[in-house]
Amino acid sequence: MLHTTSKDGDECSVWRYFPPGTENVLDAPLEWVGDLLDLETSLEPVPRYIRTLVREGETLEETAIRLS
Repeated sequence: MLHTTSKDGDECSVWRYFPPGTENVLDAPLEWVGDLLDLETSLEPVPRYIRTLVREGETLEETAIRLS
């Protein structure tokens, strides 16, 4: 999972989900990167915020995919 700065110049961030084993070329400034365990346990602002967006009955991985 990657959280990068938008390349549109709008100062927004972009959340991206990549299945395990997927290769990725970083094309924007990186704000956060981690796997599902990091997303579940990290105290950094990005994963903490993503955890607040989990809907009832939804797993954290499903949330990450929905937001990407």
